[in-house]
Amino acid sequence: MVEVVDDSEAYLRIDATSTGIAGRSGEVNLREGGRVATFRIPGPEDDLVAGTDPNGVGLHSKYWFDDLAIIQNQGTNPVSVYSQYNGNLSQIAIYDSSGDKTPRTSKSEGVKLSPGASFLMGLYIETGDEEVKQYNESLAIIGKQTD
Repeated sequence: MVEVVDDSEAYLRIDATSTGIAGRSGEVNLREGGRVATFRIPGPEDDLVAGTDPNGVGLHSKYWFDDLAIIQNQGTNPVSVYSQYNGNLSQIAIYDSSGDKTPRTSKSEGVKLSPGASFLMGLYIETGDEEVKQYNESLAIIGKQTD
């Protein structure tokens, strides 16, 4: 039997509303049921950043967007938190904003969280030489119990 609960009671909590958006997204929220966090890059807050008006990320570029959400282990066992991406861009991954900003893409390199611990999640985007257009990509955030 599996029980699905609201995000506030889940083993792994993703809170994209309490950290603020740091001018990096116009739509950071958890949808009804707390299952999806949406980040728009750029968002309306990105207008006129340092005198510019950005329209998106560039080709052949790497970006680190800090402090987009708080990820917390609400379970009773330690976990490793990482992301899996299989999309059109070269790479999208989560990282620890207050750490070394290494993209976390496997259990072995995931952010280790003891019960009750949390970290500020950042979003890493590497574009490569993809086509210039708008992308709507999905990223899985995984919390696996550590040994």
